[in-house]
Amino acid sequence: MSKYTALKSPATTGKTIARLVSMALLLGLLLGLSACASFAITTPPEMVEVTTEYDKLFDYRATTIDGVALGVRVLDEPAGPEAKSPGEDFWVEAIKRRMRLQKGYALLGEEKTTSANGHKGTLLKFGRDQHDVTFIYWLTIYRTDDNLHLVDAGGRKDHFEKALPTIQKALSSYEVNP
Repeated sequence: MSKYTALKSPATTGKTIARLVSMALLLGLLLGLSACASFAITTPPEMVEVTTEYDKLFDYRATTIDGVALGVRVLDEPAGPEAKSPGEDFWVEAIKRRMRLQKGYALLGEEKTTSANGHKGTLLKFGRDQHDVTFIYWLTIYRTDDNLHLVDAGGRKDHFEKALPTIQKALSSYEVNP
């Protein structure tokens, strides 16, 4: 049993990739509707941007040739414009619990991070084994007074590790409300 094993699912490997993508989509639905995007990110040359006007959940999407996906969602304050924000710590804990309890991911690491323009955030690193295939999912959370920025990356472990310098290059270029 791998250290990444959190939950075995009867889904096929093909369905696993669809679940990884749908998990990110469902998280967006849970937290609220997409806000007017206020961010900047540089798509590395090893990736292609696949953002479309029809995607109502992601403000930005990019992928490698091996299917490692990168996404950005900027959400209006999920508690509503008149409510006092519960803050970044609340959202970090809520996301960790959802990923572990509802999605079967194991938390592999958590670290503080800083956007390209100096905004503090939290990077969560998750892993999951399904049918002898390990998947990696990273989610960076930046909280502002008005928005919740979610920057995610994920894919099969072997593909993710191959694309890691590319993912790190893209994440290091991210600017919150430039």
